[in-house]
Amino acid sequence: MDSRGAAPGDIRNTTETRGTPETWGTPETWGTPETWGTPEPRNTTRSVDPPSDPPSLTTLLAERGLFLTKDEGDATAAVYLCVRDGLPGGYPIGYALPSRTGTWFAYARSRPGRIFACDQVDAGLWSLESALRSALAHARYGDVLYALERATGNPATYRVKVPRSWTAHLTALPGITGRGGSLRLTAAAVAFLRGEPERADCHADMAGRLWLAGQPYALRRETRGRDGE
Repeated sequence: MDSRGAAPGDIRNTTETRGTPETWGTPETWGTPETWGTPEPRNTTRSVDPPSDPPSLTTLLAERGLFLTKDEGDATAAVYLCVRDGLPGGYPIGYALPSRTGTWFAYARSRPGRIFACDQVDAGLWSLESALRSALAHARYGDVLYALERATGNPATYRVKVPRSWTAHLTALPGITGRGGSLRLTAAAVAFLRGEPERADCHADMAGRLWLAGQPYALRRETRGRDGE
């Protein structure tokens, strides 16, 4: 190492790389900050798709075969959320109830085994639509859809592949058979899962997907269905 603190052959921190005061120029030649330019802006944000708007309540009801009704003789002014079961009044699975303060309560058929009873699931909501959305988010009516689908005699079946850890849970449900993660579901079984709330770990949507713990799995219709597809 020489007297300048640099090892022989090391060109770091030497006059060869730093230059000398004679080569540094003067302030007059350095220019001004305006002439130095600006660094290229660094993109520190990730490009993400804008969130999509949630479907309207009308769309949600139409997709699920639900409709709204009021009992003209009901002094509470409740608005009922009903399944189309072929009868004029439908099958109620929840309702919105106005309060004396101008807010709304939401009630839903949220506990399996309680055929007609609805529990309060939300309160203090500022609009009828909010109350109906809350009732829909909590309502469990898979048993109703299962019975209606079975009554049609639809022989269609569906296939789905899921994690093995879900096999025992799913095959315990009516109309689902299989093993090792490869399952077959009857049309009535799919209808049952569509009647489970989206907030549940296990439910099916109208787009032909089975959702398990937030992950979607495609339901593939087999070709021996009623329509000969």
